[in-house]
Amino acid sequence: MEQKILNKSRQLFYTYGIKNITMEDISKNLGISKKTIYKYYKNKNAIVHSVVEELLKESAISMNAITDKSTDVVEEVYSQMYNMGNQVQLIKLSFFLEIEKSYPELMEKIAKYKAEILSEKIKSNLRRGKESGVYRAELDLEEVALIRLGLIENSFTNNTFLSAGWHTKDILITLTNFYLHGITNQQGKELINKYIKKAG
Repeated sequence: MEQKILNKSRQLFYTYGIKNITMEDISKNLGISKKTIYKYYKNKNAIVHSVVEELLKESAISMNAITDKSTDVVEEVYSQMYNMGNQVQLIKLSFFLEIEKSYPELMEKIAKYKAEILSEKIKSNLRRGKESGVYRAELDLEEVALIRLGLIENSFTNNTFLSAGWHTKDILITLTNFYLHGITNQQGKELINKYIKKAG
């Protein structure tokens, strides 16, 4: 039951935002009483915390799985990008904005995730790309990893793109292509063209 509550809450938060969903909404959508929900979760904030923690955990697992099955570093970047894009397609932008505005303790967990998991995954990809002769040899891992993190964050929150009617997934794809073209040598650019053609 606890997982059912979490799954339904997650769906509702992603679709309508956190602020717009009450415990009453969750109970009605599940066809259970609020009393049943309170057996597992103290309040709505506790559910929000669990939703975000599960999202971060699932993201880390999927990133590791993608790294393991990718044949080269460029394929890995594109696969990670499509995975993120597919995830964010299901999530209303207000969900992230409300987390940023109203849940500072969750923002700390997200910051820790970015520093300890996402950033390290990016640097690992860059390191392997340089070693395999696909990325430019002079790249500074720390600087480029920060740039990549910034590009990913911009995909979710950049109002310039969003107000122009861009979808988050399209922003992510465009910025990823700019990123890869900036860090690859000729061998890497051939791989970029290969995967773009494959996707098209």
